[in-house]
Amino acid sequence: MTIHEIKINGFGTHSNLEIHFTEGVNVIYGGNESGKSTIAAFIRAMFYGLSGRGSQNERKKFLPWDQGVKYGGELSFEHKGVLYRIAAAFGESKKEDNITLYNDTTGEIVPVEAAKTIGEVVLEIPPETYDLTVYAAQLSSKPNLDNGNMDYLFDQLVKKSDRMKQSSSEIVVGKRIKTAMDAIRSP
Repeated sequence: MTIHEIKINGFGTHSNLEIHFTEGVNVIYGGNESGKSTIAAFIRAMFYGLSGRGSQNERKKFLPWDQGVKYGGELSFEHKGVLYRIAAAFGESKKEDNITLYNDTTGEIVPVEAAKTIGEVVLEIPPETYDLTVYAAQLSSKPNLDNGNMDYLFDQLVKKSDRMKQSSSEIVVGKRIKTAMDAIRSP
């Protein structure tokens, strides 16, 4: 998968934000509390939705600070040679969310079963596996995470939590992340 662009109407600290990604590795950087993790959370929410319960209530946590904007946005990406766009308007509950997946290659709306997420349907990975991939780079800064531990992490990234067989998508994701982390580690 390659993300081409995100447009955040309103999500946490961000409103009316557009980010265009280029070919290869892209780095989002900034000072503490500048919204880097919020951007990662937005991308995750577009693929897997928002939780709305308990102490980790993402739905409340990422309500737009600017109350004059719509809660949600768009994400354009390419997967297996197909261009997709996700348009999301988040509500106060999952029932009120309006998330639509477009196949921009054909111009059609892609139906997604109510019990599934876009990430599960298109990327073929559960949210637990995705969560490990998003934060892999942040883990490398931990002092107790040496090269041996990083290899273990990459092995875990390509394993399914709910199935024994790996999809080709998971294997490719694992290899790409390992290559990127090796490049980051090199002098």
